[in-house]
Amino acid sequence: MRRPATRAGQRGPPYGPLATSRSRRERRPTTPAQQRSVPEPESEDRGLRRGALLPWPGRAGPKPPTALPRVPTGGNGMMGIMKSLAAAGLRIVDGWTEPEGLIPPIVTGQAPSCPPQEGRVEAVLDVLEPQLREKANADWYRLSVEGGLFSETDRRFLLALRPEQNRSSRWFCVELRNGWDIMGKGAAGLLGSAPCRPEFRMLSLDGNVLCFATTWEHDISTSVLTAPHRSQVLRRWAEAVAEGTMDEPDEPPLSLAARRWLDSHEEDLRADTCRAGQGMSGS
Repeated sequence: MRRPATRAGQRGPPYGPLATSRSRRERRPTTPAQQRSVPEPESEDRGLRRGALLPWPGRAGPKPPTALPRVPTGGNGMMGIMKSLAAAGLRIVDGWTEPEGLIPPIVTGQAPSCPPQEGRVEAVLDVLEPQLREKANADWYRLSVEGGLFSETDRRFLLALRPEQNRSSRWFCVELRNGWDIMGKGAAGLLGSAPCRPEFRMLSLDGNVLCFATTWEHDISTSVLTAPHRSQVLRRWAEAVAEGTMDEPDEPPLSLAARRWLDSHEEDLRADTCRAGQGMSGS
């Protein structure tokens, strides 16, 4: 059924498992200060609760930022990064070397624009949701395991971070530890702008599963996208990056990384096209 049109800044009528009552919607924050506030968790229960998966909502209003948070290293350098990650329950894995052909972090900034037709699976929570932190953490963990970001026996994955101010993001290999809090302490540090205000990009070790979270006007969204090289949204953006207009003189060229990623999957895309053609001829 076609969704009714909405005015700018509105999501339209509630739908699906997360539909809320009229009185609940009337309590939406109306001032910038209220919109930035986050309800305190009502429980310290760390049990994983299953959130509701929604189809692509076709949101109106302000778009989420596509740039990853800058690492506030100050004078601490990597020690500051490691301390912030430790608060979220993440540990940097020593000895990891980035293989060629991974999707560049700058390209993943457009991931929130990928529609479900490209394989995106999304969980959405209202910012006024009771026990928001616990539910958002549960959504992230469930999607990560089910989508293949990591497994319950090997909880390593890649995280996009800026190692220094005014530098481009790059992938760090991290491991999830016990007592983690990605959406609370993590989002308050390097993984967002405030508690329960996430903004991060994560990648499986083989580069085939992208997990990302972003903050909208009234919601937070966590998603996984398998085979990101098949996404037309990401490939179009990578082509734009490959033109070289975003390269900086004192950094490795982003254009080369984008072109390398695009070219490394050309054979896979040709195989997909061939299989699609065979399927049509067989029918």
